[in-house]
Amino acid sequence: TKPVIPAEGIENLLSAVKAGKGFYVQHLASASFAECEEFGKLCGRKWVMGTSGHGPRSVFRSNIVNKQHPITKGLGDFDTDDELYAKLQETGQKIDILVTADSDWSNRAEPLVFTSKYGNGRVVHNAYGHDRKALMTPNVQKLIARGVEWAATGKVK
Repeated sequence: TKPVIPAEGIENLLSAVKAGKGFYVQHLASASFAECEEFGKLCGRKWVMGTSGHGPRSVFRSNIVNKQHPITKGLGDFDTDDELYAKLQETGQKIDILVTADSDWSNRAEPLVFTSKYGNGRVVHNAYGHDRKALMTPNVQKLIARGVEWAATGKVK
């Protein structure tokens, strides 16, 4: 059977972030708890099975589009070998896009790292990370470490 988080667990998570805590979501985790629409809003955008997707795994260019954000400050555009997630579904939350890549599958620039607000909380969504090879890209590692730090504290040292 499919594991289900109790409603109280989801409510505790949502309440904590709304109250000002941070939340970090990586790769396919935004598809979790599909039955809970509010979890998708927490993620800023969400993977929807059968709608979201990606072309064949490949090396693609990642573009830093917000060079002033603490998560991306000082990083340059880079190549990585990963799945380029596309068509993450909008949830009505405003997002601040930090990193994009041009997808041949969707024919548009796709947001791969972005932040959003959920109540008073900070959310970071990072779509990289299909496997170890993808995670070994130095700038992907920096984006993860900085993203977690920013979600937790609101700054990056």
